[in-house]
Amino acid sequence: MWISTGPPISSPVPIVGYNIYCSADGDSSYHRLNSSPLKEPSYTDHLVQSGRTYRYVVRSVDNQGTESSPSVTVNVTIPE
Repeated sequence: MWISTGPPISSPVPIVGYNIYCSADGDSSYHRLNSSPLKEPSYTDHLVQSGRTYRYVVRSVDNQGTESSPSVTVNVTIPE
């Protein structure tokens, strides 16, 4: 999965990384998948299960820890 996003609009400081968030079908909240900001806005989710649908968003992070608004949501359904 490759998702990209621009820098936070509210922050003039440089981007230091990206956080990837996921929400599984039936779950209304998103959970961060990475423990620290990633250098590239990409991530391989090895915890997916067959037959389930997942929603992913990316947020860029500046050097003060401020996150951008979420990217466009990407929906992925894992085949059974």
